[in-house]
Amino acid sequence: YSMREVESQESRDHGSPHLTSESLPKHRFYDADISNLVSERLKVDKPLRQADWQLLEMRLLETFPAFRTSLYALFNLSETEYRICMLIKMDLAPSQIAHLMAIGNSTVSQSRLRMSQKAGIGEGTAKDWDNLVLSITPSHFTSI
Repeated sequence: YSMREVESQESRDHGSPHLTSESLPKHRFYDADISNLVSERLKVDKPLRQADWQLLEMRLLETFPAFRTSLYALFNLSETEYRICMLIKMDLAPSQIAHLMAIGNSTVSQSRLRMSQKAGIGEGTAKDWDNLVLSITPSHFTSI
């Protein structure tokens, strides 16, 4: 999308009473170094290390300074929930998130579902939560 198309879409959505998490614009986080690191860890089937998490958060917050505060404004996330959100922001699949965190797929799915329900968004589905996380812009998130 061009910036004009995104702004036009956002202006149409803001006035719409039918705004759902599905219609939120997506703002994915991409950083070449982090992407290579994640790919390498997935390739060797190893979880991210503490230093990897610190680098990921640092780079993510450089691009999306309001990411952490936007999430914590909804409710107090656990460290695991916050890490899942950082990986959702990279638009990774739940199975990839599970591998990178050395947890089960069901744990990732249940965490996404619980976060959505705690925040009271949409129908409270895991996908609603993913869409909310992906909607966070560099300065704020779009309310549903």
